Amino acid sequence: MSTAAETKTVLRRQLRAAMSVLTSAEREAASDQVVQRVGADTRWRAARTVMLFIPLADELNILPLVDQALRHHKTVLLPRFDPVAGNYEAAQVSNLANDLVRGPFGVTEPRADCPAGSVKQLDVTLVPGLGFDRVGRRLGRGKGHYDRLLADAAGSFWGVGHDCQLVPEVPGEPHDVVLNCIVTPVHWVEVVSARR
Repeated sequence: MSTAAETKTVLRRQLRAAMSVLTSAEREAASDQVVQRVGADTRWRAARTVMLFIPLADELNILPLVDQALRHHKTVLLPRFDPVAGNYEAAQVSNLANDLVRGPFGVTEPRADCPAGSVKQLDVTLVPGLGFDRVGRRLGRGKGHYDRLLADAAGSFWGVGHDCQLVPEVPGEPHDVVLNCIVTPVHWVEVVSARR
């Protein structure tokens, strides 16, 4: 294992421990704050095509932003696993109640008959993670799915998480996607050096 990979493993363990002590009330309040902050941003409001995610249990509940984006007639994409390619792709949804199923890893995702979407048309992508730092590096869950999904994507990438997920440094590797900003309940970090 490389030094970066070893450091990431330790950091993942620390961040999971920090998030595990958050109460349900703290999680709900944090989710509400981030949803309000993102929803009020002029770049988000102007975006025509956005990609979000269906949150796991330890992630911020951003589902109100999916509903909001659909109500405002944005094109909404969500990640969906492609078992043939072995990677995630973007798929378009129009109705959360009808368009979602349990995916192969137990993660909720768009149904197979939802049309594929182009990441080259994205304006804003909300990206989950276990940790983020102030220079736009993101610590994922270790499989590299988001790095591959966003490698050729257009638009800006916004990491969203709890305040405890903003850390001094996330080790970077060449394949890692750099975020344009990080949004937590308290912090909004614009990354000056990120690609536009």
